[in-house]
Formats: sequence, C-alpha cells, structure tokens
Amino acid sequence: MIVVSNIIKKILSKILESFIGLLIGPLIPVLYSTIISRVYNLSFIETIKNLPIWIWLIAIMLVIIWIIIKIIKSKMNEGISPYSISHVPIGGWEKIGEYLYMGLIWDIEIPNREYSGFRPLKEKDIEIGSIRCPICKTKIDYNRHYLWYTWNCVDPTCNFKKRTWNSRAKMENATEKLAKREFERQQENKKNH
Repeated sequence: MIVVSNIIKKILSKILESFIGLLIGPLIPVLYSTIISRVYNLSFIETIKNLPIWIWLIAIMLVIIWIIIKIIKSKMNEGISPYSISHVPIGGWEKIGEYLYMGLIWDIEIPNREYSGFRPLKEKDIEIGSIRCPICKTKIDYNRHYLWYTWNCVDPTCNFKKRTWNSRAKMENATEKLAKREFERQQENKKNH
C-alpha cells in the first residue's frame, strides 16, 4: 500500500511540475480580478471583462515562455535513455584514433586486441571513449543546466567552454555513427586496393 501511494505521489508531482508553468499564465488575470473585485466590492465577471490589456499580455507571454522552455527541454532530452548500460570488455579499451565533432575531440576505441585474440575488427567493436578539449586535449567536464549543457575544459589555464542543447548521449551517438562510417570507408578502400 505504501509503494502504491509513493507511486501516486511521484506521478502527481510530475504532472504538477509539468503543468505549473502553464497554469501560472492564466491564473494571473483570475487572481488580479479576484483581488480587485474584493477590494472595490465589484462583480468578479465585470472585473474580468474590464481587465487592462497589459494583464492579458503578461498572461499570454508567460504561456508562450512556458511553451518555448518545454520545446528546448524536449530537444535537450532527445537521445537520453534511462536504460543505457555501459560495458567494458575483458582487457579494457584501446584507443585507435580520434574524431572531431561539434568542436570536441572524441576518442575512438575498440576492445583491447591483446585480450580479444587479434580478431578482425568489426563495425560493432567501435565505441566512443573520452571527450577532450580541442585546444589543450585535456578531458572535458560536462554539466547539465536547466536549458542547456556546458562542456568545460578541466585545465585551469585553458578557457575552453561550449554550450549546446544536445545531450551527451545524442552527441556520442552521432559521433559513433560518423566514426563507424569512417571505418567502413577505410575497409572499402582496403578492398579496392
């Protein structure tokens, strides 16, 4: 019974969190009319009908801002899966190259060949490793903010900073696809020569 009530509380809090911004805009004219009608002993309906235009503009602007924020947040969350599982092969990873994408250096890795028996590489073996600064090649620190993501170089002497709406998962996915395509091209060139 306690588990069910906790689930219901979580669902209600998510619903409230999602729509609180949308409710604030339309509530402004209602609250303003309620206060004015109580203070001056006027009819609530008459007060709503005679509201100044600036009250309606504020309400409309708040709804528009809420919609814009929701669009940005949905774009930020594209590609993020709560079920992603990272795997580490026996022997770890071996860096075979790097790829420059969206202004960051992405290490391209494969399973360590000493432990995998030097078997031929396949496209599925390619993974994205560390992400590094394009200026000093130090690893990058990644922070999620309310409306964007920030990538900062951890080296205090370097001032590299990049903001984007794309999540790390989305950028990793795109980089991995591009790196795999580059691997395919190299394999095709080997076959043609």
